Parts: sequence; C-alpha cells; structure tokens
Amino acid sequence: MTPYNSLLSPARALIALMFGLCLSMTLTGRAATPAIVINEILASNATIAPLTNSPDYFPDYVELYNSTSSNIPLGPTNSGPSGNWILSTKKNPNPLDESEFFRFPAGSMIPADSYRQIRPLREEDIPELLGMIGRSVRRTKLVARNYEDIEAKLGDYRVMTIDDNVVGCVALHEYPGENVAEVACLYVKLNHEGRGYGVDLVHHAEALAREKGIPRVFALTTRAADFFEKRVGYSPCEPDALPATRRQQLEESGRDSKIFEKRL
Repeated sequence: MTPYNSLLSPARALIALMFGLCLSMTLTGRAATPAIVINEILASNATIAPLTNSPDYFPDYVELYNSTSSNIPLGPTNSGPSGNWILSTKKNPNPLDESEFFRFPAGSMIPADSYRQIRPLREEDIPELLGMIGRSVRRTKLVARNYEDIEAKLGDYRVMTIDDNVVGCVALHEYPGENVAEVACLYVKLNHEGRGYGVDLVHHAEALAREKGIPRVFALTTRAADFFEKRVGYSPCEPDALPATRRQQLEESGRDSKIFEKRL
C-alpha cells in the first residue's frame, strides 16, 4: 500500500485514497473554507485504475478540485493544531475518535484552479498532440495533420491538461467574412473517455466563438454523430452550409463525413 503522504503532495490535487470501501465516503469540513468540488469518485475499483507503482493494486479514490483563486490547505496549518478537512467512510464520524476518519497530513493542499484546465496549445505541446491523435488519424476518425499544419494555426488549438499532462484537444478554425467557425480536432485520450471532457472541450470552443462574435459553428465527423447531436446539441446539415473553401476540401478528401452545425 502506498503511504498517504506520497500521494498528498502540495503539487497535486488528485487525492487517491486507499480505503477498502468508499461507497459512502463523506468529505467533512472542519472549519469555514472556500468551496471544494468533488470532481470524480471511483468506488469498487477492481480492474480499471491500478496504481502506477503497484500495478496489482486497485485503489478506490476521490478527486477533489479547487476552482477558486486561492490555494486551499487540507491539513494542519500554522493557524490551528488540527486539519481543516477529514475523510471518513462513516456518515457522521465521531470527531474525537480518530479511528473513524482520516486527517490530511500537514502540507496537503489543492493549488488554485490548476489541476484540470483548458489552455492554449504551446509550440512545445505539438509533438505530444501529434502522438496523442495519431491513433485516430490512422483509423480515419480525424483529419491527418503534421507539425507544420498545427504550427501554422497554433492559436486555433486548445488542450485540456490534468496535472499538467495533456489529455484532450480541440480547435476552432475561423472563416473570416463568413461569420462561421469550425470545431475541429476534437480528441480525448482513451483512458480519459466517459468523463465529459469532450463536452467540456466543445463548450470551450463555443465560448471562444461567442467571444469573437461568431454566431454559428459547425463540425465534421465520421464516427461521432451521436455525440454532436445528442451530447452537445448540434443539428445535421447539408454541405451547402459549409464555407466554400471547406466544402471544396471535403469533396477533395473523399471522406464520408457527416456535417453538424449549432447556432450560438
């Protein structure tokens, strides 16, 4: 079993908890503190997420996210002898019986709004981005891109990072003079699927379009029609709805892409 202290470093906001049972885990504030979001809980983990340094061990965990602008200490601080936060498998743990709860050790904190974020793509991210989307390109789910293609439109791309690791991407390609933009290169790593990250990336691209005063976005896909229609509210449309240059690219590519659009 990995020691708690090694998992609760101040630089991390993913708190992996080695409880045999955490189906009724309760996060209890011991004092007035800024809001902490329980971002994700994995219980009864038998095969999904082994520990990196103990591949035969499958812990349950809870992911805590600080969306505020201030660091939030979880363990004891100079202002008090006891920790502000405890974790327990009991609904109402006895605060005087430390066998009923786990107290975060000194130095444990969640950095301000830094664990999971969507940020602009940096040039040094391009090799990682190409490696990440390579599998989908080979399976024709995504349009092939090379380093120069991405570098030329670097400002169009956004990446989702978790603890500074890139796990997803999206691009917003504008068509000046046509009041429309394309939501493109949407991808989430396989081991991060099913958590709503794709939806977050699309919504982020849409927010960028709104900021630029673009009233309509569109997306082309060969495999994700249900996602665009049912998860993010896009409507099917015909090729005539595309900008002329994008329609020509589609025709020349020979890809059997479905087209979706959304009014913002």
